[in-house]
Amino acid sequence: MEWCSNLSEYTTLTELWKWLQRVARKKKIPIATHPHPQEEAERLTTAFANRTLSANLSPETRMLQEQLVPARWEEINTACQLQDDTDTPYTVEELRAVHKTGKDTAPGADRITYTMIKHMSPAGETAFLRLINRTHLEHTRPQAWRKQDTQPIPKPKDPENPRPIALVSCMEKIGEKMGLNRMKYKIGPLHKQVYAYQEGIGTSEYITDVLSCINQNKATIVVMDFEKAFEFASPAAMLQSVAKKRSQGSPIIMD
Repeated sequence: MEWCSNLSEYTTLTELWKWLQRVARKKKIPIATHPHPQEEAERLTTAFANRTLSANLSPETRMLQEQLVPARWEEINTACQLQDDTDTPYTVEELRAVHKTGKDTAPGADRITYTMIKHMSPAGETAFLRLINRTHLEHTRPQAWRKQDTQPIPKPKDPENPRPIALVSCMEKIGEKMGLNRMKYKIGPLHKQVYAYQEGIGTSEYITDVLSCINQNKATIVVMDFEKAFEFASPAAMLQSVAKKRSQGSPIIMD
């Protein structure tokens, strides 16, 4: 009777059939594995955030962290000075291999789209490749690529607080993809438990592996989203990790 009182002309057929199947005992009502999942998730997240604060580290540990920064940059700069087989100009095959397929995304401040780049004439393709190679070998990039078109994109659940999206030049992003392919060649595949940033691997593979580990047993899964995690990550620590994986020579990541 409580459910029927909520029926209206806006109730979907899917919702009606779902409840009719429950009434007919053809579909079980899912029971949460935890009585208060939202509160428990917030409690665990808060506890994790509090325990991982840098302020909780001892003065000796924080001093060691500060001492690591010069050593990391020295290792990075040393790796950049070494010769490597990636210190060669890009080829036209590498350029064509990263052409975007499908619909165009929003272009950067130069208003050049992926379709325009893909349909360049042979002379335009040669000129673009020459620009990419100069950027790669001289460790710099054109001033025009430093300009970003920032657009406020409303958040679905918080439209009053839009998220700023920086639209970068499509030409620069193609150059970055070419560099990424060479980095993959040097570093090799990522860890098998990394489900992001890999082609053909995503949420479905993650869920399948989790369900396989649970093996039909009850479990509580906590998923955390770290706010501004990438912005707060240490560039020196990331680049040192890349250097340790035998990535050296002319910097693969454009300045």
